[in-house]
Amino acid sequence: MFSKAPRVISICLVCIVLLDGCTEKLPLDPIYTDDTDWAPSIALTSNGYQRITLYVEQPPRKELLRNILFYTAEIRESRSGVDVSIDTLKVTAIPAAYVYLGPGYISTYQSIPILDYGTDYTVRFVVHYRTGISRYLNELPFTTPLERGRVLKRVPLPPEILNDSYGAGDILAFHNASLLILRNEKLVRVDTASGQPTLLKSDFAPPTSPLNETFRSLTVAGDTAYTFYGSMNHFRIVSLNLNTLQVDSSLNISNPDWNLINMVCQGSSLYALWESSGRQQFTLVDRQNGQLANTLPSAPARIPYPYTVVSDGSNFWYSHMSWYDDRLIQFDPSTLTFWEEDRNPVFSTEGLAWDGANFWVVDLETNTIAKLQLEGL
Repeated sequence: MFSKAPRVISICLVCIVLLDGCTEKLPLDPIYTDDTDWAPSIALTSNGYQRITLYVEQPPRKELLRNILFYTAEIRESRSGVDVSIDTLKVTAIPAAYVYLGPGYISTYQSIPILDYGTDYTVRFVVHYRTGISRYLNELPFTTPLERGRVLKRVPLPPEILNDSYGAGDILAFHNASLLILRNEKLVRVDTASGQPTLLKSDFAPPTSPLNETFRSLTVAGDTAYTFYGSMNHFRIVSLNLNTLQVDSSLNISNPDWNLINMVCQGSSLYALWESSGRQQFTLVDRQNGQLANTLPSAPARIPYPYTVVSDGSNFWYSHMSWYDDRLIQFDPSTLTFWEEDRNPVFSTEGLAWDGANFWVVDLETNTIAKLQLEGL
């Protein structure tokens, strides 16, 4: 009766052993220490005349993370010889998020726009421990590019535009030496000599759904301003006679499977910029009936968002924004081949307009409209 007991016990022991072997063991947490012997090794991956990007090559050991309080990127201008934290260099009230990467670890750091033209700098990355000790491993010297271009004049951004929340649009154009600004359904004329704004028209879009009612661009041919709204394959051109302020919204425009992203006038011609599956192409639009009169071949190169395009009368230009330096680039609309490139002296911009001699942009950091002089790279 009891002879089976040893066998049952043996079977149970085997099952326990097998079960233990099949069970996943949880990893042990790292044993944290208060060591302060680690310092970040950095490489400079990119720099322009306004920003830098640093890469921390090796992360700290997990055992040290608890003892790291924060990091700072410090920079030294050769003329001053003083290491200062980037969050206090030439700017005020910069949020700590721009500087502090701790108490964890982030490998890439991008600075705020704090650099000057043609200046020698040295940058380092410092780790600050809770014990009060701070360490850095290497310092990197670099020189920012020489200045190309400058701001000739600034006029205030009109209150009607400044208080509007919509941004990142192609909102500028010139007519009879006056600057036009279009934001949503408000069109403002600005006297560039005095900076005096005049509201020309408001709420002149036909009733549509809220998602489609925002105008997407502004361009002028003769005495007529053109803009458009819509989505997918359904777009409507809205024209405004700048002398009588009469609105015509009767022109529908479509290009199957292509999305309309911008319009630009060159002389009396109206061009539409379309995008589909990563490709872009321009079409010539009949201003009387909205039909596509001529379609240029699609090109492998692309004009990046926010698709700000302008004509200087014979060439097309677009504004390219980046973390390091903004550029104005001349291109061929048939092939999107880039012919000329100029550095924009204003960092954070919106819109682009040509007055017959100079470009104008909206400076988003100063809430002004800036007249530019470009000198190439």
